[in-house]
Amino acid sequence: MKIKALGKEIEWYLRLWRLAPALLRQYGTLKPERVRLPRSRHAVFIDTDDRRAMKRILLDAVRGRYPINRRFWVDFVQALDPEVALDVGANYGECVFATEYGESTQVYAFEANPALQPYLRRSREEHPSAHRIELVNALVDERPRGSVPFYVNTQWSGGSTAVQGVAEDIAGRREVMVETVSVDSVLDDIIGKAATLVFKMDIEGFEPFALRGMERLLDSVETAVGFVEVDLRFLEKSGWTPEAYDEAVLDGFRLFVADGESETRFREIPSLAAHVRRDSQLHFDLLLVKGWPQRLPEGWELVTE
Repeated sequence: MKIKALGKEIEWYLRLWRLAPALLRQYGTLKPERVRLPRSRHAVFIDTDDRRAMKRILLDAVRGRYPINRRFWVDFVQALDPEVALDVGANYGECVFATEYGESTQVYAFEANPALQPYLRRSREEHPSAHRIELVNALVDERPRGSVPFYVNTQWSGGSTAVQGVAEDIAGRREVMVETVSVDSVLDDIIGKAATLVFKMDIEGFEPFALRGMERLLDSVETAVGFVEVDLRFLEKSGWTPEAYDEAVLDGFRLFVADGESETRFREIPSLAAHVRRDSQLHFDLLLVKGWPQRLPEGWELVTE
């Protein structure tokens, strides 16, 4: 393990060295705290000691990389102009701050890691839609249940988790107590007043619990489109099987996965369990659809069964 860790460390510094000229040209420093997002007029503030922030936000921005979860968020928010947009597992807000929002849209950015809140607040302060974006520092669960342990990955913030079995594999983790909420508890006043919902969810194995905690909201909207990360290893450690996930959480959604021809071309699958039986991927993204969008963003295709 030490040799593997050393190899990753060497790889990291080689990548930083290769991109150093571009970093210095764009920012005047190798560790800028404010990063301009590609294909966006906006920026986010980051902790430059967080390896994930440096690699996935800063270096990817320098290389012009545009991750699919951010593309989903920006494209579907702009195309559908939803009354509600939820970013569950916002990290530094690189999705939620990448676009602007119409006056009919209320945005909620949920992030359990308390260490990221100062950066999220600074990014919101300079965003033109700041008055439409609510930051929620809490773990999104199926119901509020007071404070619970949350395991912060001190080297890679995106790997922080509430699932103890997942956290056991994190070297240098730090345990903190965080408050729990459900989406339904936070949005109680909005439920029944919104017709369209766009959401993104990536919370390291805790997604089934969070989805169960937004059932009232989902039942109340006519159209919902969500982009949800699935990691089968994390799912197992959080106590879920694909069959249970289908029955208790995903029932009522049409499910789509990327078909490999294009990152924005998704094909319909009958169930998560059926997909897992046919495909060996351990980590993939699900597109969840309730109702049907009035129009799809340009360049996106949903292939139905």
